Parts: sequence; C-alpha cells; structure tokens
Amino acid sequence: MEQGTNEHPGLGLAGRMIRTFTAPGRTFASVRERSGWLDWFAPTLIVVAAEVAHLAARVPTEYMGAWLEMAPAFLMQAVNPFLHLFIAGAVLLLVANFILGGGATYGRMLAVTAYASLVNAADRIVTGLLALVTGTQVSIGLRPLLADGMRDTLAGLLLGIVDVFGLWQILVTAIGTGVMAGCSTRRALVPVLILWALWSILLVAALSALKASMGR
Repeated sequence: MEQGTNEHPGLGLAGRMIRTFTAPGRTFASVRERSGWLDWFAPTLIVVAAEVAHLAARVPTEYMGAWLEMAPAFLMQAVNPFLHLFIAGAVLLLVANFILGGGATYGRMLAVTAYASLVNAADRIVTGLLALVTGTQVSIGLRPLLADGMRDTLAGLLLGIVDVFGLWQILVTAIGTGVMAGCSTRRALVPVLILWALWSILLVAALSALKASMGR
C-alpha cells in the first residue's frame, strides 16, 4: 500500500470526497499522485454511518427491545462496507493490472472503491429522507416501474437492482479504474459492468434460493 499524506496540492481529503460527485476524474488523478490510508478509511466510515443511520431510522424509537433485537443487523451494517472494500479493491486491482494492463497498487484501488462507495452513502441519505417524507421505502430505479407479477421473477429481481445511484457508482468506479490503469473510462467501463452483472446475478440467485427455502 502506498505511503504518504492525503494532501495533494489544491486537493485534500475533503476536496477529494466532494469532487467524487462533481469531478471524479480529478479526485482519482489526485489519488494516483499521492494517497494514504485515510483515502480508503474515511469514505468507508462515512458509508458505515449512512448504512447504520438508514437502518436505525426504521426501528421504532419507543420500542427499546427492537434496538436490542436489531443489534446483529447494526453490526453487519458496520462490517459489510469494509468487507466489500477489501474484496472489491482486490478484484479491481486485477482488472486494472491484468485486464487493462496498468500498474495500479492495492492502496489506490482501495481508494477507488471507497470514494465510489460514497455514492451509495448518498443513496441511503436521499432514499432515507424520501422514506421519512412519504412514509414508505423509496427506490429511485426500475423496480417501481415493474408490474406486480414481475417483481418476484428472476428477470424482475435483476431489473430491480438497477437504480440511478447504482449506475452512478458503476460510472465513478470505471472512471477511477481507468485513471489508475492509465486508460480511458470507456475501456474500463466494460470489465466493471461485467463484474457488476456477475455480482448482481449471484446476489439475486442467493436471494431467490433463500426466499425459496423460507417458503417451504
């Protein structure tokens, strides 16, 4: 993993986080110049906070027992972003170096994964606020547009995963991977999309199997 501070001339850690949403190419160019452990730890910590807050908002405040019952879920919400970080960073390192022919380091790809995951944090904040306003869980994607009979089918579950924030995160990940590999975003987007599709299929298959086993 690369050593160094998180200060690049004119673009510190906070600036990198902000520009992940406004100019991700500049964020990742800065990371490529110099990066440190805060580049993957700080964004992931924000994601953990957003995930925990999103879950906490669904627990009745007047029922203390619910908080105790949800303790394992809160723990998983805190651990999962870091598990995703280390696994996805390793996979993206293989993509950047062996598929795209770059010379990225694991530390840089951890940073790419972490900064891109900030989009997921934004998703939790936006959908959480919309849920508070409307009183129902909101999905900014294809799921609300699907017919009721289609939502529980394999095709429906796959289409239900597609949402605005998910596509945004894929694009940011592709931009970061391209910068670290020294290639165009268009070239990096193909393997990133393939990885996302494979992961989605595995996730949907697992959920379908779980639902089938619970229905027996």
